[in-house]
Amino acid sequence: MVYLDNAIIFYNIILFTLLFSIIIIFKILSNIYWFNKTLRDNDLLELLWTIIPVIFILLGIYQSVSMLFNVEVVRVNSKVIMKILAFQWYWVYNLIESRMIRSSDLIIGMPKLMVTEQPIFVPINKGITFIISANDVMHSWSLPSLGIKVDAIPGRLTEIYMESLNSGFFTGFCFELCGIGHSFMPINIIIYNYIINMIL
Repeated sequence: MVYLDNAIIFYNIILFTLLFSIIIIFKILSNIYWFNKTLRDNDLLELLWTIIPVIFILLGIYQSVSMLFNVEVVRVNSKVIMKILAFQWYWVYNLIESRMIRSSDLIIGMPKLMVTEQPIFVPINKGITFIISANDVMHSWSLPSLGIKVDAIPGRLTEIYMESLNSGFFTGFCFELCGIGHSFMPINIIIYNYIINMIL
């Protein structure tokens, strides 16, 4: 997801800069005699080590709030709208059922409890809006590797926008305890490069 990738890069840069600058400053200052003497009862130093972390926290809050706003708002440029409806214990994508493949039907080498009969196919770098609801009890449509977790609540529509930069096969699960078959609700999404398909 575009926003999640940007946030991870942003936080890595902040943490690396903060850690590197603290190590360098204390390494240089620890060799100076007056540093140890001025460490005690220094108002300027206490003000700095209060203000600097507050600045980093405010930068993190700004990045998080802007990312949440961008993820939650339904985009005008959304190329695909997919309706997802949760039942006990399977998903329905645009009126197509997606149930877990039974262990007896699996091909050798396929992971157990993680493969569905009907995965979702999404083109890379194209905006897609998922509209999610449930039919019976609360469910949670979650793809941890893409940073998506949305509650599916009966009688309520929940929307989330996704635009992925990476192609591949992603697996998720229902993260809400929805009954006895809760562990049998896998989610499979295949993000493919549509340029390759157009050439072939």
